[in-house]
Amino acid sequence: PKQIAVGIDAKNGFVATDGWSNTTTITSLDLARRLEDVGVCSIIYTDIERDGTLTGPNISHTEVLARAVDVPIIASGGISSLKDLKNLKNANAKIDGVISGKAIYEEIFSISEAINLLRS
Repeated sequence: PKQIAVGIDAKNGFVATDGWSNTTTITSLDLARRLEDVGVCSIIYTDIERDGTLTGPNISHTEVLARAVDVPIIASGGISSLKDLKNLKNANAKIDGVISGKAIYEEIFSISEAINLLRS
């Protein structure tokens, strides 16, 4: 059987669709629970208000999702420093991974620095 990972893009806790141009009335928490029920293997959670901004991830909402479902949650959006990665690693709920783009592209930290921090 194929394993399927799904991304949830959210704004103010509500699912955003159509290239982020439409915010629905479905909460990211409700969608995460539905996705778990149908058997997805992991969920990538992106706070679209933080994506690409280098303002830090939405750790509190990512923690809420991670506590609410048993599938792995991967945080995305806003990563600005190794401190952000450390804060995600030390969150009060198990966050299984992280996606970083701009911070790496802008050489704020390297991939090897991030891996070393997250594996330690």
